[in-house]
Amino acid sequence: MINEVRLEKLVSLLRKEQIDAIFLAPSSDLEYVTGMRLHPDSRFKGVMISAAGGLFALCPSLYRSDMEEKLGKVPIHVWEDGRGFVNAFREGAAVLGVLDGKVAFNGGVRAVDMLEAVAGTKMVCVSGVSLSSSLRRRKDAGEMELMRKASKHNDAMIEKISKYIRPGLTEKQIAKMVMAIHEEQGGQPRYPIVGSGPNGANPHYSGDKDRTITEQDVVVVDSGAWYQGYSCDMTRTFCVGEPTEEQRKVYGIVLEAQCAGEAAARRGAIPEKVDAAARSIIAKAGYGEAFFNRVGHGTGMDPHEDPFIVAGNTAPLEVGDCFSIEPGIYLNGEFGVRIENLVMITEAGTEILNSFPKAMMIL
Repeated sequence: MINEVRLEKLVSLLRKEQIDAIFLAPSSDLEYVTGMRLHPDSRFKGVMISAAGGLFALCPSLYRSDMEEKLGKVPIHVWEDGRGFVNAFREGAAVLGVLDGKVAFNGGVRAVDMLEAVAGTKMVCVSGVSLSSSLRRRKDAGEMELMRKASKHNDAMIEKISKYIRPGLTEKQIAKMVMAIHEEQGGQPRYPIVGSGPNGANPHYSGDKDRTITEQDVVVVDSGAWYQGYSCDMTRTFCVGEPTEEQRKVYGIVLEAQCAGEAAARRGAIPEKVDAAARSIIAKAGYGEAFFNRVGHGTGMDPHEDPFIVAGNTAPLEVGDCFSIEPGIYLNGEFGVRIENLVMITEAGTEILNSFPKAMMIL
């Protein structure tokens, strides 16, 4: 059902930005306002909300019963496969009085659908991405508690997986165990990053090489899952057997950088300065070129959302922001180290959501 508080906040944003309406296709944006989770596919669907507070749902006949059940009294304009969605979309927009207005479309809308919907009308299309993200980035008290609970589950998972990793296992075996643990705990896991040895030097390693763990490997485990609709995210790097001198050195630098990033993350802080606080540690140690991505990203209903902790982001951190601090050093052909915690800005200060130890763990 429609969340009236969130709907009113969105309507207020539309008025403030002088946008006549926004169309929310299947996405976390749609779920945030309506509570409705729709599968994104080739059939154009979603809900349009106007600055006057009106709304309608655009619905393929295939989804009619589902949308009627979830949306209650919201007017629904249904379209058949044989006729297409254009007329139904324009009928709804006309009822809201925005057929010739400025309309935002969120990130769940395919460009081809937007172009077909407005072709031949006076409707002006604008991006709704920043509009919806500015609404969702500030978690309320209930969302904060869900983020805490999700992160505790991730802590429990990483503790269990630390006792499972050993020489002879493959990366895929470890990844499957990570997912199984999340599922056992009631979570909906994403496929984790498990990168051993040289594969750990790829920050977003896909697991396609499925390397077997050997002695003196450094193993990066980056895992997230949804619990009650909210995402957790966490990375720990393990040493299998006694680490080399260089492995110890690199791990120590990353740990220092991660702690510096957390210390800089506070209410009112500028994200690019938080990024710089962590990055400067790595650069001064001579590994600047081996850290080539942002320090962090927001997390909530989506794994990656505002605020992004990156150079160029000058919007101050606010109460309700939840984001990662995850610096790393990636030595091509050798190994990688990344340490990641989620942090949240609250009225009481900065709260670290993960409690699993960050100190080097030798398995």
